[in-house]
Amino acid sequence: MPKPNKHPKGGRMRNMLQGLVHKGAKALFDDDELRRDWQQQRTGHRSCKQMTIEQLDSLVEELRRKGALTPAPRKKYSPKTRDLPSSQKTVASKIRAIWINMHQEGIIDDPAESAIGKYAKRMTAPHNDGQGIQNLDWLWSKPKLEQRLLESLKQWRKRVWKQWLKEDLAKIPTGSTGEDVIALIKAKTIRYHHEFYEWWGIAPLEEESS
Repeated sequence: MPKPNKHPKGGRMRNMLQGLVHKGAKALFDDDELRRDWQQQRTGHRSCKQMTIEQLDSLVEELRRKGALTPAPRKKYSPKTRDLPSSQKTVASKIRAIWINMHQEGIIDDPAESAIGKYAKRMTAPHNDGQGIQNLDWLWSKPKLEQRLLESLKQWRKRVWKQWLKEDLAKIPTGSTGEDVIALIKAKTIRYHHEFYEWWGIAPLEEESS
């Protein structure tokens, strides 16, 4: 499936605002009919599709004032290193953090330190005269190996997400709107990809996932 055409600026803005309204309203209302009633009271329309950009923007501003729209939480380091001050975060810390993130994303089955060690040993052996290094904390004396291990994880994750994007795009019918894509994400038919913001103006929807 070819990449969808970019929306005009107005289209991207509308999709982004609609996504924010849905996200914020869900935090305020458990019932969809209550959400629609609230929208109608303020704009005269029950559906976001019928609203102007100005009306959508006014709803977003109200949701922000009510505290229903907050920045997405930043990803944290793995449990073993997340509480370290920035000055003490090492390459090994980053390796652990990426490993944990990849587990949370479903790429890696085992998030344990022993699993990272097995991977480190296998990946470092070919570049260390056949002697793999299993303990990440021993890699500080071999910065090139340490960096190579970090980059290998990044590239592994990048390859998986590239394949997932290809698979998920194949599930999106041609001509789908931003709302159609949001519905597929909410239904967990597809994953959210960063490219969706550029193509449809869709912000991350993790907090909306059921």
